[in-house]
Amino acid sequence: TNGDGTPVPSLAGYNMALTTSGPTSDLGGFTPPFVRETLASAGITGPDGEGNFGYTSTVTLPADAAGTWRIGLEVRRTVTLSGGQSVTEAAQNPVADFSVDGSPVEDRRVVVLQENCSGCHGTFSVDFSVHGGSRNQVDYCVVCHNANVTDFDRRRRAIGVGADPVNETIAMKHLIHKIHRGEELEHHPYIVYGFGAAPANFTAHDFAEVLFPGDLTDCGTCHTGGSELLPLPSGLLP
Repeated sequence: TNGDGTPVPSLAGYNMALTTSGPTSDLGGFTPPFVRETLASAGITGPDGEGNFGYTSTVTLPADAAGTWRIGLEVRRTVTLSGGQSVTEAAQNPVADFSVDGSPVEDRRVVVLQENCSGCHGTFSVDFSVHGGSRNQVDYCVVCHNANVTDFDRRRRAIGVGADPVNETIAMKHLIHKIHRGEELEHHPYIVYGFGAAPANFTAHDFAEVLFPGDLTDCGTCHTGGSELLPLPSGLLP
């Protein structure tokens, strides 16, 4: 639906993608650590009488996939305002957990709350601009930013294959703790390669000057339910 609740009559011109990973005990435990699919408009059906669209995925999960997996959707579109200016707006990312082998669905642990993020970042995706606002829910962020993903692919394309680049993990817990510590990091610089300007539309992002607007010793600013305390749940990936 649109923001005012009216049904969307067509998805033509929308940019949409699905990302899937598993298991929910700690996402990224299989090879590849996540599977991403850009939705082809030709494969979308609907809307039906209730305004629902349908899509059958064309990707294949790893052959050894087991347990509960998570799938998330991102959607953005360009709209023209009354003054003639074009802007891009994004939907909130819905996620769903499902069993790939018939075993009972296992809920993923809750580490942080979206409303805690919004306490600093603003309502909805305001200032979540790293991915253009289209990836804006922490339950979806962790699908890609899991323990077995690094910035190597972006890094090598930015500085050249022959440069033998050293990769940086982009696992959510590592990335977010370091970004939020920013200027107070013991070791500078903290550089992660990602989307951006040339060369090849990948660039270095230095987070060493980020200022945290609060008390870094107050883990409850982001965490919930004592999720920062030891011992951590069993089965977590290193």
